[in-house]
Amino acid sequence: MSSARTYCSIRSMRHTWLIFGWPS
Repeated sequence: MSSARTYCSIRSMRHTWLIFGWPS
């Protein structure tokens, strides 16, 4: 349950990094 929320959060952060051109 909590892991799913964390996964969503990580995905959201990763998407933001992509927008800012953050190195994957």
